[in-house]
Amino acid sequence: MKRLILPFFILLFGSTSAQQWCNTGAKWTYNFYSMASFGYQTLEYEKDTIVLNQPCKKLIGQLIQPFYIGPGVHPFRIDTSSIKPIYTYSNSDSVFCLVNSFFRPIYLFNVQKGDTIYSYNFNLPDNSTTGCDSIVQQVIDSTGTVILNNDTLKMYVARPINYSSSLFYPYKVMIAEKLGAIDNYFSPYFICYTDGNAYTLRCYSDSAFSTYQTSSSTACDYIFTSIMNEDVNKVSVHPNPTQTTIYVTVNQETRIQFASIYDLVGKQWVRLDDVSDSKNLTFDVRDLLSGVYFIKLTLRTGNTLLTKFVKQ
Repeated sequence: MKRLILPFFILLFGSTSAQQWCNTGAKWTYNFYSMASFGYQTLEYEKDTIVLNQPCKKLIGQLIQPFYIGPGVHPFRIDTSSIKPIYTYSNSDSVFCLVNSFFRPIYLFNVQKGDTIYSYNFNLPDNSTTGCDSIVQQVIDSTGTVILNNDTLKMYVARPINYSSSLFYPYKVMIAEKLGAIDNYFSPYFICYTDGNAYTLRCYSDSAFSTYQTSSSTACDYIFTSIMNEDVNKVSVHPNPTQTTIYVTVNQETRIQFASIYDLVGKQWVRLDDVSDSKNLTFDVRDLLSGVYFIKLTLRTGNTLLTKFVKQ
């Protein structure tokens, strides 16, 4: 029989923490992508504090983005902006975060397969931009442990039960102790259309946990600046999102020399060098992990075009 885990019942538990959460020195780095820009975002422990009579941790962060003056031109500066502080604490097997003047549960490590939980879609930048409801109902697909930095951590995987996979991203979220959401933002952030903000964890570390990188070949503070522009009038991509295949079509004036697929941190996953039909390309993306990817088209003129897609 499935259990329904209600949003508030854990608040009645005692104050003893069964897990380590947000240790001194805790820092998260996330890949960031929006329709207009990309870069990375940091979150880090600043201090212990009290909010609404609740002892908690204050996290501060920054969004780092390259600034472009136009298509085809390398960025001439890096913009840095502060984000709204996050207040969080742990209680037994649960982690809470402040939203709309209430502490809501964001991680529940006592769940079992088949349980129904609720995720509060409140974090960046606000609910109105996601296209989804402010509360997303999910079912637990699996639970267990994962070994990171030789540390065995509880984990679970959840997916929504009230949205179609073709309209919802990310369709599954993996949550791990210490780190939180691996393939999403600090508090899982859901979007219901293609061009919303997207986040994936890049790095995590704290005073008792050495730096863990989801991609060992990419530095935590790396900004990918070699992809320069996007021209939606010249490139069409379908289906988007996709699970298996991406078809790319360009207009009659455009001829492609070669094409590549990159992830948000600039790692190349696919490259087509021998483009026999320089107007229509097909990519097999079944082996790619779920997430947001760039398709970079290098033209015979030497210019580049950029578009993106979501792999489910």
